[in-house]
Amino acid sequence: MLDKKQIKSASKKFGFHASGNFLIGARSEDILSGIAIDAAPSATYIWTFILPVFDEISFLHMTLGERVADLSTFEGPLDGIFNEYRRIISPIRQAIQLVSYLDFKKIKGEYADWTRLICLVRSSNFDQANEFLDVAEGCFGSRAISDKLIKLREAQSSGGWPAVQDLLKEWSESTDKLLNKVPLEL
Repeated sequence: MLDKKQIKSASKKFGFHASGNFLIGARSEDILSGIAIDAAPSATYIWTFILPVFDEISFLHMTLGERVADLSTFEGPLDGIFNEYRRIISPIRQAIQLVSYLDFKKIKGEYADWTRLICLVRSSNFDQANEFLDVAEGCFGSRAISDKLIKLREAQSSGGWPAVQDLLKEWSESTDKLLNKVPLEL
């Protein structure tokens, strides 16, 4: 069975940058994505992950990704996993592309909905963002997302959607701190 060191070593030949158990394969001004190693007590799994850089996040996570391998039963070379990531997820570089990906994969849940909303704002689709808010606003039950929604609404009431875009820029700067030494446009 492969261990984390072997996976991280193999990822380097594909240009990934390790940040803990997250192997970052692509980073743009809007999107961060890659492969994550999930070492659970019973098995080690490999997941994809994709995140909007302009969200207020304090840690990398796999919420929008999917499990691609269980290493306790995995037989093939890791090259296939890295190549599949490069083919499907790595090309997603802009906020609106992330919305299309979430819709295509039918990714549901609060964080997926929150991501759709901030991606619409980031890509200046304000009419769609308003429509989305009208439908989804009461659906955000988690404290973290509700708190971010309050900040978004405060920015919107003080300066409209441009102020919300400024808020997203601030959150991007915070996310950048998590990504020290990972080059932009990877």
